[in-house]
Amino acid sequence: MHYIKWSKNGFWRQYGDIGLCYQQHQNKTVVVNKQAALFLQFISRENQTIPSILKQIRNLFPNISDSQLREDFMALVNPLIQQEILILCDHNGDALSEEQRNNPVVLENSSATSTRQYLDAYFQDKPQLMSLQIEITPSCNLRCVHCYLGFGHIHPDIQTALPTETICKVINEFASLGGLHLTLTGGEILLNKGLFEILE
Repeated sequence: MHYIKWSKNGFWRQYGDIGLCYQQHQNKTVVVNKQAALFLQFISRENQTIPSILKQIRNLFPNISDSQLREDFMALVNPLIQQEILILCDHNGDALSEEQRNNPVVLENSSATSTRQYLDAYFQDKPQLMSLQIEITPSCNLRCVHCYLGFGHIHPDIQTALPTETICKVINEFASLGGLHLTLTGGEILLNKGLFEILE
């Protein structure tokens, strides 16, 4: 029996009437419509069988046949599996080999067209904050020549870090706005005493 789940580096966000699926490790993006995003809400990071997911989706589409519902679901998840955003796996959670993935449960390959152009056009009149970079400390134990913090370019007395509470508040606000990419930088971020709280 096959199971499906989000990959360790797979994420999705709902933005108005589209969903954006993202594979962080390889920087792959797939845009889906609002109906497809309804399907995605039932997929988790835990192993689930395809029939158990379809059973949950069934409540949203009572007038669609089981075969049509399954066909639509597989047409959605197949490209996401091939992009490694979702994983088709065995009961242990181990990803299936390419030969196993070619089992008829997965439909033929489909390709997305110009995701970047689509997103640029979609967000043209409704800007969306998707990336955030926060310098969580100016402190650093190195003095690299190329660094704007090194070799006394900024006097230590005026190198002040944002309080941990402020950083956490900004990150939470970013998440509530549907943010997707977060970069923590410094200085040397390991010198920030609140790092673990910030990471949580």
